[in-house]
Amino acid sequence: MVAGQRGEEELDQPDASNDPFTARTHALLRAHRSDNGEASRWLRGILVQACLRPDHMWRDLGLDGRGDVTDLLTRRFPTLAAGNVFAWRWKKYLAYAAAEVARAGMPRLRGPLALPSLRTPPRHPSPSCPMSHASEAVGTKFSLAAMLHARTQSNEAVRHIAAEIRPGMTEQQARDHAKTILNQMGMQRIWHPVIIRFGEATLKKYNERSEPDRVLGEQDIFFVDIGPVWDGHEGDAGDTFVIGDDPEMHACAKAARVLWHEVEAEWRKGRLTGQELYSFADQMANVAGWRLNLDIKGHRVSDFPHAIYKAGDLGDFAACPATGLWILEIQIAHPTRPFGAFYEDLLAKDVA
Repeated sequence: MVAGQRGEEELDQPDASNDPFTARTHALLRAHRSDNGEASRWLRGILVQACLRPDHMWRDLGLDGRGDVTDLLTRRFPTLAAGNVFAWRWKKYLAYAAAEVARAGMPRLRGPLALPSLRTPPRHPSPSCPMSHASEAVGTKFSLAAMLHARTQSNEAVRHIAAEIRPGMTEQQARDHAKTILNQMGMQRIWHPVIIRFGEATLKKYNERSEPDRVLGEQDIFFVDIGPVWDGHEGDAGDTFVIGDDPEMHACAKAARVLWHEVEAEWRKGRLTGQELYSFADQMANVAGWRLNLDIKGHRVSDFPHAIYKAGDLGDFAACPATGLWILEIQIAHPTRPFGAFYEDLLAKDVA
């Protein structure tokens, strides 16, 4: 090989070589490529990164809809696209195809992908909750103890990150700092990007653009939201912090935590569905004088990656959520001033 050049094999290596999901997906796409041009190699890397993000594939790729993804995959990976005979969402299909090829020890997918057999984790029985639900499927390596460990690690990381954020920092500097701390703590990877919002940006939803140059003031409010993977299981934690002594900012940060714990206490009774939990949260927020953002309604987690199950939002879940599988998110807004607060954590009962 000429010095300074990289061959095809090296170009196709995933950035995180110790991440089985990334490596499997790279290998799957490489085996089904229609050509070996440079554009094809770059596209494989882009698709793998899109598979790791929580939104729809077409949005992560900047396309206009699912049909554009279908056209792209059919053109660039025709034999792979042809196997999606059940019209699964593309992220789910690629994840299962990669897992099936790896399980069978084959270099590529041979024919349509069969429907997988999913398992659901043990539940704490409740008279009003079903014992299992398709939206609560998990992988074969799922462990509630590992989910609780991921929860502990993630919450500790949020505290470490927040303790080092200072006035004068930009959001981008804070995110870079957060990634350094997560790596130092031994995370395997992130399953959703680090989100840090300052000031008025605390009103933004998770999928709205960050403002990398926004600077934290001497009297300000910010939140940290991270999604790291620990020992193959997804953590997700977020909390709000205040710089200075603005009493309304302190009250807002505290209110998000209090509201989360009020809703969590109702969940522990084992009676309410995910939809009812968020209805309860909205009522309690109004009573306390805050506005709840009902566009933020919680989501699934599990052994990585939960995204393949397409379980939807917790706030749309029509059953009683099982322990260790759902993140309860609370985002509130001050009724008159331009800032808010965010708090999230895993709904989980400790292992006996």
